[in-house]
Amino acid sequence: FIYMGNDLLESRPADDRGIAGLLYAPLPKSSLLGVLMPSLNYHLAKKYKRSTNVWLADNLHFREQSVLEQFKKLDIGKLPLVLARNDRKGGGRKCYQAMSKLDLGDFYRMLTHPDMGLFRTYILVDAITRFCHPEINRSVVQTGQYTLRMIDRMNDLARENNIGFSVVIVPQGFDVDDRMWSQWKILSDYRKIHKYALAASGLKQKLRERDIHVVDLYPAFRSKRGTYLNVDGHWSGFGNELAAKEIAEEITGLDID
Repeated sequence: FIYMGNDLLESRPADDRGIAGLLYAPLPKSSLLGVLMPSLNYHLAKKYKRSTNVWLADNLHFREQSVLEQFKKLDIGKLPLVLARNDRKGGGRKCYQAMSKLDLGDFYRMLTHPDMGLFRTYILVDAITRFCHPEINRSVVQTGQYTLRMIDRMNDLARENNIGFSVVIVPQGFDVDDRMWSQWKILSDYRKIHKYALAASGLKQKLRERDIHVVDLYPAFRSKRGTYLNVDGHWSGFGNELAAKEIAEEITGLDID
């Protein structure tokens, strides 16, 4: 397998999140190609990402745990001030005053007791900024044009080399996991803003018009609570098992020589 997610894009447009390409070939893991694939993906990521710190898993985890401990030691009464300070657009006192009117009890408990103890802040800062600046929350249906161009290139490359090609459409957690969506909704209703399901449906239609095999995980994940880690944002153990089952069933059913 060769996995290429959106993290490998040199410049990731905001409307191209949640899409992953998957190349596959009937090769044994012990083969030269099978051994080299993880290394290839690693070097591709190093080339196309400005920072390689993401690969230093221990350091990343240490920083995340440090932030988590700071939240645990924080008096809940000071939470609005701390959150307001993380507004990317600098809302200042106006942002703090708006935060102070919220009942942040459940939100605070989520932040201090994240699923599996995993804490990441990329959702938090964005949610804070959107809450403090509601004018940026206009509904948008992503076109995914950049993603389509990349998929076309990968598909052409696969066909030229007689390699099977599939596109896996991965749901956005807020769009399918009602638990995750409801816990973050107090700051930002991502489901209402981004309309991910509509964008995914449009992408699937365009891919099938191109005669590209699609594995759409939306039906399997829809309305399944707990498939995503509430703070971390990635799949939970349940989500991983569900995705693996769906993808395996799709691929094993293909006619591969």
